[in-house]
Amino acid sequence: VLPGMDTSEHEIVLIEAHMDSRCDERCNVDCYAPGIDDNGSGTALVIELARAMSKYSFDKTLVFMLTVGEEEGLYGAEAMAKYCVDEDIAIRAVLNNDIVGGIECGNTASPPGCPGEGELDSTHVRLYSNPSILAQHRGLARSIKLYNDEMLQAIMPVPMEVDIQSQEDRTGRGGDHIPFRIQGFTNVRFTSANEHGDASPNPDYSDRQHTSRDVLGKDN
Repeated sequence: VLPGMDTSEHEIVLIEAHMDSRCDERCNVDCYAPGIDDNGSGTALVIELARAMSKYSFDKTLVFMLTVGEEEGLYGAEAMAKYCVDEDIAIRAVLNNDIVGGIECGNTASPPGCPGEGELDSTHVRLYSNPSILAQHRGLARSIKLYNDEMLQAIMPVPMEVDIQSQEDRTGRGGDHIPFRIQGFTNVRFTSANEHGDASPNPDYSDRQHTSRDVLGKDN
């Protein structure tokens, strides 16, 4: 937790990722499952953000959180979202970082995004948010993109492009931001432009996501 400077501000910004991983079988606790991209990449990012941002001060309190149980059913995020409701903790925004390290598109990658098997992209990030016009999620996504375009791109050695997606998550998929949306908290999900698979291993599945082949050095 990085306390905010403005003591009149009781809202927090939650920066999160999930640190559990899995291999071919959903609840196999004995298999080799390094999960480097899903979601060692998000875990490493949140830890690095906590280290780097701890040197500065911000108006709002920042909470850096790693959940477990995401792969089994978003259990960690669901518990935290409910806790914030029960304890009357006001959340200004939830920034979920899930699969942020890969650059190669797999054969079965879930749309939208990922144009085709073998395509490489290290300079774009997909930004997902619930598209409801009655909530703040899409507005947060647009604000993030606007800040990147107007304030960051000109000073970055390698400028990144933020691509706002038209749905809350990839088709048929989900992440830790969703339980917070269900509880009424504004949220977005950051995901790399490409990912290696749809995380649904079957006998013909050749991609790396959710297998013991999600290791460091392949494309992250």
